[in-house]
Amino acid sequence: MVVFLRGATDGWVPYPFLDPAQGYDVVALYALTFAVATIVFAAIVWAVSRSRPSAARR
Repeated sequence: MVVFLRGATDGWVPYPFLDPAQGYDVVALYALTFAVATIVFAAIVWAVSRSRPSAARR
């Protein structure tokens, strides 16, 4: 949200993929892609942590 406010006030956006000049649908697609990638990565980390026996279970 801060990025959009900053872009609206002085026209500078620190991240080119969040530039609303591309269109809000493009920005929403980038945000959705990032969210899905984060969830997938977290699920992989969780699955790996559950598949290896811990020291407490030995």
